[in-house]
Order: sequence, then structure tokens, then C-alpha cells
Amino acid sequence: MQSGRGVPAGGDIMVAALGGRPQRVGCGASKLVFAWTSRDTIVVGDGRNLFPVDVHGCRGKGVIYGAGKRDITFSPDGKRLFYYGVTAVRRRGRSVQANELVIATSDGLDERRVIGAAYDPRNVRWSPDGSRLVLDVQSPDTASLRYIALYDVVQQRLRFFPSHTPQGVPQDRDPRWVPNGTEVVHQRQLGQEQDLILRRLAQDPTAVHVEPTVLS
Repeated sequence: MQSGRGVPAGGDIMVAALGGRPQRVGCGASKLVFAWTSRDTIVVGDGRNLFPVDVHGCRGKGVIYGAGKRDITFSPDGKRLFYYGVTAVRRRGRSVQANELVIATSDGLDERRVIGAAYDPRNVRWSPDGSRLVLDVQSPDTASLRYIALYDVVQQRLRFFPSHTPQGVPQDRDPRWVPNGTEVVHQRQLGQEQDLILRRLAQDPTAVHVEPTVLS
């Protein structure tokens, strides 16, 4: 869950305010801070599981079990999280590991699978307002092709944006939000050419807007 990060052997979670003295939260068993999800709640971890706790005395508000979850990432507004679930899929006659993408509320409840392992979602990133996810996916029909996808959390709507340019069908991957939250920048490779592309996905005339009916 921590991608190889070690957990400190001692210490405590500290809260510091501008102009004030640092205060101990009291979470001696947890040494990692993941998110501040509300005015009085932070999410801490012990290297195995995550715990939403009260900042005043570390009173527990539940547990988010880390087993089967990789790269848990909270939205900027603290309301939701996503994680990768790793599962095995058959490709070219052999079993390989691939990601599926799951979102949940910040307490780990109300889980919803966004897209299954057949698409091997990667490089998922929250929009600045926490309302959307941008990512790249693999075509289930063409293993060498990856393209950009966009998930609207409120509408629970997933859209694919494979591109068709006059020069051919490119590989699009690793999208990142522009700070205004309306555009993304991503890597594009077509043959030996590699570029960075700035796109407003919903208005891109080179994109073929595809809404999958089967996500698993």
C-alpha cells in the first residue's frame, strides 16, 4: 500500500497552525498522514491500514483496510478516495497482473468500481475540484494502444478519448490536469515522435468519444 515506504519506529502525528505551537494528535501507533478530510478529521496509517481519526485526541472514526488496495489517493476536497485493485487477466494466452480502479468516500465506504482490469487503468489523477478523474487506459482489443479517459464522479459517467490524427492513431498516456481544471496535458507518441499535448477533452475534434457499456 505504501509503495515501499518505511514506517518510522517512533514519534507522533503533529498539527501545526500558523502562529501557533505544534500540538500532538496522540496517534502513537500511526506515523503516516494521508489526508485532512474535514475540519476535525485526518486520515493516518500504520503501514497496513488507514484510520480516519479526530485531530483532538486521535479518536478513531473507522478503518480503511489496506489489503488488496494500492496507491490510495484522496481527492483535493477530502470527500473521496480512489485506489487500484490488482487482479489477474488473460492476455495473449497467459495470465498477467492488471489494475482495476475503485473510488469510495473518504471513510472507505460506498465503494464503486470505475473500470475493470481489462482496461488496466493507470496514471489516475483527481481534478483540482475533486469532481473528475483523468487517466489512461489500454484498449482491450489492442494491447499496444493506450488512450485518455475521463470519469465524472457526480454523474458516474466514464468516457474514452482515443485519438485519430491525420498521421495515424497515437499512444496517449500520463495525463495531468492544468491548474484551471478544464484542460489536461499528456504524453503522445506516434511512431518515433514524442510530444506533450494540451487538450480540452470534451471539445477536441480529433477525439472519438466512446462510452463503454461494459467496464469489467
